[in-house]
Amino acid sequence: MDNLFNQISTFLNISLPQEIMNAFDNSIYLKHKNDFLIRLLSFEEATEVYSYLNEEVNISEVFPLWTDDNSNYVGVYMFGSLTGRVCFINHEEIDLSPVYPNVQTLIKILLEHPESDWYELPKYYPRSKEHTDELQLKQDVQAIKELTNLLKNPELDDEKRTQYLFSIMALTSYTQLHEIIPLLEDSDMWVQERAAEILGFHRYVPAREKLDWVKEHGQYNGKMAAELALKRIRMELKN
Repeated sequence: MDNLFNQISTFLNISLPQEIMNAFDNSIYLKHKNDFLIRLLSFEEATEVYSYLNEEVNISEVFPLWTDDNSNYVGVYMFGSLTGRVCFINHEEIDLSPVYPNVQTLIKILLEHPESDWYELPKYYPRSKEHTDELQLKQDVQAIKELTNLLKNPELDDEKRTQYLFSIMALTSYTQLHEIIPLLEDSDMWVQERAAEILGFHRYVPAREKLDWVKEHGQYNGKMAAELALKRIRMELKN
């Protein structure tokens, strides 16, 4: 692993965060690293995917480390506001919002579910009410603040804006979901759709009125997501 870390560090021209490298200091994982349904990439494979990702969405912070061998990848934010967090790179629809807070959490999940593919693995984000890690919550709040400041850049391109908002929504805790409701009126159909999905995931009752509006007047993707979100909220109210 040291050789891979050195290659990545040289390629990105950065010093890799120590916590990322430390996460691989797990003898059980290293012994079985080739037995999981997501495998570590070679450096050559990883740089090829990185170059594509950088060109496609202009995001240079994410470096792919694993693949499911179905043209999907798992990447890690190596620098920037989301440093250390883990995301899934779907070849059909790129969404770089965090799924795990760090590599250590992903490795722990892999060891607990060795026969599961990516879609079957339990996810950390969006954060459920049961997650009460106060330190992680504070780190997420700080990341949201930094990403929100980046959104103020007048030269920010649309792709980056979408990815930043995806990440903000993924990191938002239940107690702060009211801050997502205004995004239901966003002009970007992907943002509107994701806002509805997140609010539906949390079954957030206070969003019901605005979701009703999106269902009737939103963009195509948003309408469908709002309808599903409202169904989940109705189930919550019945319980």
